[in-house]
Amino acid sequence: MAVIRRTFIDLGMPIQVASSDRGVIVAENVGPTPLTRDEWLEITQGEVARVKEIGNWALTLSQNPQDYIVVVKATVRSAKGKTLVLLDYALDNPKLRRQGVQPSRHAPPRAVQLASIKFWTQLEKRGLRCLKWPT
Repeated sequence: MAVIRRTFIDLGMPIQVASSDRGVIVAENVGPTPLTRDEWLEITQGEVARVKEIGNWALTLSQNPQDYIVVVKATVRSAKGKTLVLLDYALDNPKLRRQGVQPSRHAPPRAVQLASIKFWTQLEKRGLRCLKWPT
């Protein structure tokens, strides 16, 4: 748990909640953290194109990453002598909520992928051997 906490801090994601008993750590920061601004812009351009293809013009992803709060939750579980770390990502947009709009909490798939790669890479730099799903 301590290594995961430090990994979040390394990525610029301050810890908001940590419970060793439940095996949960929640970190959050203003967007685009842990992504760079350029990565965020690339993702928003791809998302706009994808949403237009789906046909829902009312859904959009702001190009200003600071409109979002990025929340990452790590759940740690033991299984067959190994430790599993499950990551969940969510976005919040307080600006939209103040306007009475309930924004989607789902992070774009490419953002989740890039942030996950950064997390696992940083965890490995801290000396933990990680087995990952293929990307």
